[in-house]
Amino acid sequence: MISFELTGEPQAGYRLSFGIDVKARKALEAELFGKRVLFTDRDNWSIAEVVAAYRSSRGSRRTSDR
Repeated sequence: MISFELTGEPQAGYRLSFGIDVKARKALEAELFGKRVLFTDRDNWSIAEVVAAYRSSRGSRRTSDR
């Protein structure tokens, strides 16, 4: 995600250049940083059932948006 290059000579001084791979950063953000907090009144549902219901509702919205 971060690229860098060290150039120069010891007596003249070194130069450090760096940059961010925007495409890799966006992929990482989508996978790791795109977290959601779910609220529900389904006290009798397990966590797995709540997550499954959330994921299935997201999928049905995506297909209906197309």
